[in-house]
Amino acid sequence: MSARKPDLLVKYFFEKDVSFENKLSHHLLLTADAELVNDKGVTMGTISKEYKKTSSTQDISEQQALAEFSSNLMEMTSSSLIDTMHKINTSLPLLDI
Repeated sequence: MSARKPDLLVKYFFEKDVSFENKLSHHLLLTADAELVNDKGVTMGTISKEYKKTSSTQDISEQQALAEFSSNLMEMTSSSLIDTMHKINTSLPLLDI
């Protein structure tokens, strides 16, 4: 619980579909959508992707898919923040010293 409005908000959605080829092969299709929204309600970045993983267990497949999604989310967040900082820095007037 916080009395302060967040600076960034990540809205996300997951849907998973699991199928079994045999006891040794578990297929997972994870559909993931994420939206990074700033404190003014402006969308700074989005992800909409399907992650297909196959592993010996369902848990490992899920961990692999979520790890890839997390990596994509971190890349999007970093890129969006760097882009925002660049826009701020280029819009400031230069100081005469």
